[in-house]
Amino acid sequence: MNPGLDTDVVIAGAGIAGSVLAFAMGKAGFRVLLVEPGQHDEGRPGGEVLQPRGVAALRQLGLLEAVAAAGARPLGGFHIWDETAGDIRLDYASVGAERGLTVEHGRLRAALWSAAASLSTVEVLRGKRVVDFVQRPGGILAELSGRTSVRAALLVGADGARSPLRARAGIASRVRPPARLSIATVPAQMLPSSDLGHLFVSSAGIAFAYTLDENRARLLIDPAAVDPGRPSPVQVAGWQACAVPWPQPDAVLQPGASGSHRYTAGPVEVERTHRGRLVLIGDAAGACHPLTASGMTSAILDGIDLAEAWARMPDAPQRALARYAAGSRGRQLSRRVLAGFMREICASPAPACLALRRAIFHDWRRVGGEASSIALLSMAADSPRALAKVMLRTVLHGLPRRGAYPPMLGASGRWRTAWGAIGIAMRHGVRLLNGTAVFRCLHCRV
Repeated sequence: MNPGLDTDVVIAGAGIAGSVLAFAMGKAGFRVLLVEPGQHDEGRPGGEVLQPRGVAALRQLGLLEAVAAAGARPLGGFHIWDETAGDIRLDYASVGAERGLTVEHGRLRAALWSAAASLSTVEVLRGKRVVDFVQRPGGILAELSGRTSVRAALLVGADGARSPLRARAGIASRVRPPARLSIATVPAQMLPSSDLGHLFVSSAGIAFAYTLDENRARLLIDPAAVDPGRPSPVQVAGWQACAVPWPQPDAVLQPGASGSHRYTAGPVEVERTHRGRLVLIGDAAGACHPLTASGMTSAILDGIDLAEAWARMPDAPQRALARYAAGSRGRQLSRRVLAGFMREICASPAPACLALRRAIFHDWRRVGGEASSIALLSMAADSPRALAKVMLRTVLHGLPRRGAYPPMLGASGRWRTAWGAIGIAMRHGVRLLNGTAVFRCLHCRV
């Protein structure tokens, strides 16, 4: 720690990632300035599911009690219903994993922010934002709104998927085609089970639902792009299949209805996580479709990983940031590719996508298939290699089955569908390979 600096770390953004980092850095004895311009949670598509690995990370950091007091509810796994492949329940307990949690995003953010602000080493500056910065030898000069400047050893961009600091640093990013989601708050009694997340997949799109508290549940709808005029996926999926009626779904999902609104989620790919003394965490370091419910867990892990790397090597900042980047890069790559792959095959009625969905269901029902899938889902395994193995196994064991194809298809139709499915899997596999460190190293040498 340099006594000539105003503070050790400036964190732009007091969301999930920023608050966890502030708490972890403050506990390690660093002086932290947490800058928050003011947040609005109304338009968030979820951000309310914590996978078991995120729960374990909060417990290790000493934040789990604060989150539990914010009204968190246990999540035992996921029930997945597909109109062509059937339904299956994936339980965390079946592979010995602890439960996840669901908690309203605003309450989760407030609990983490309050815990960070309670530390004597953390100063919170509300109503301000970091508008610019200058890299200097041995530190960074951050300019705050109101013409205030702060000298620090490290500047952290935790300012969301559209991160102004990322743009200021000249770090390239790419936004993939966005998904236009509908979000509704519905009565909790509508869900088939209160301790599971529910994913309904049909030719009309995807519906993802989970319980918030005893009375409310959250419903996210991603309609299929092929025919916006189709009924909603919840209607097609038919909650009757779970012996639960769905009263007036059209009224619930109408634009402007109580507790319902639209949201556009654009997956973001980031060239790198740091430049000089600026480092990105959370959505600023990359974002994906909310289908995998991995955003909050990834943000928590980013904050903890950066704090640990910086605490290990405070006098070697570039080595510390490279260490953080090595862990974050693989996690971000895996969740982006998994979310993109799952959304493509779930939101399309194309025969090749239907075949892949049936192949995945077959893999889930195989001995060993469920365990590796839950490991990915719970983020216990988040490496590109683990995802590649599951995708390869799905293609090799699931697609050759006759049951993966509609009965009316002849032999030539099955072959065409199989090749189309393999092409989809290969395209996402190339994206996975293209982001790995080994591939980039070989590419540079060539």
